[in-house]
Amino acid sequence: MDPDRDRILRLCDRPRTELADLVNTLREMEQPLRMVNPFAVHFHVLYRQVTERVLGFHRLGLCQHPEFIQVLALRFADRYFAAVRGWIGEDPDVPAAWMLLFEPDDESLDPAQYALLGVNAHINVDLALAVIDACAQLGIAPVSRSAQHHDYTMLNQVFHELIPSLRRVFIGFRPSASLVDCLENWLVHLIIDETRDQAWDEARRFWRKRNRPDYLADRVHKLDFAACLVAQVVATAPVRALLAAGPQPYPATLRAIPAVRSAPPGISTPPPRVT
Repeated sequence: MDPDRDRILRLCDRPRTELADLVNTLREMEQPLRMVNPFAVHFHVLYRQVTERVLGFHRLGLCQHPEFIQVLALRFADRYFAAVRGWIGEDPDVPAAWMLLFEPDDESLDPAQYALLGVNAHINVDLALAVIDACAQLGIAPVSRSAQHHDYTMLNQVFHELIPSLRRVFIGFRPSASLVDCLENWLVHLIIDETRDQAWDEARRFWRKRNRPDYLADRVHKLDFAACLVAQVVATAPVRALLAAGPQPYPATLRAIPAVRSAPPGISTPPPRVT
């Protein structure tokens, strides 16, 4: 195994007990990942930036349940590291949505599109499961209007504050400011207005049925399939369709994106139900 891949694996396996440990791991992994996967590194840079902001948010002392935010961030990252480890080890159980980033069918996408492929996989497949992991570790339930839900929702501010800095990701290919405005609208809706709320609701359903591994396995397969459909939109729409849409509100922007009528190559049917 080449040295960069070996270093990535060792970093994935490094113990992490605090948010600062996670930030350091992400920083150290960035360069070797850039050497072995020029696609995934675009998401990794964005993920590091988000995690650095979460660390700053945590240190401000604004959380009602700071331990929950820290544990959630660590368990969330565990799932990203597991996907990276699985990709390097050619594990067939790596979620398909992650593989669309690690081994994309189109290697000529723009950097922002690769970043969004990772955002899609991490939020749509991993986040609800990470909430359950964190709740199980702390012995609490994911209850709406709880201290944990309050802090989870407050983290949306982290994403809002990060959006302007994403222009640095887009600037290498943007044909106009209008496209950047549309990408920002689309990204805010994807991460904040819809998907994170849905992930919390999904976590509550998982929690109620946590003693039913058949249900959990089946549901995770379906989440992965749905994330693959979103990935198809990410890979085909932002540059061309959003440019055509102009700086419009999200609903109009979404209508400019071709309807997804089939899964990406290799994902022709929904994953089978686990019995």
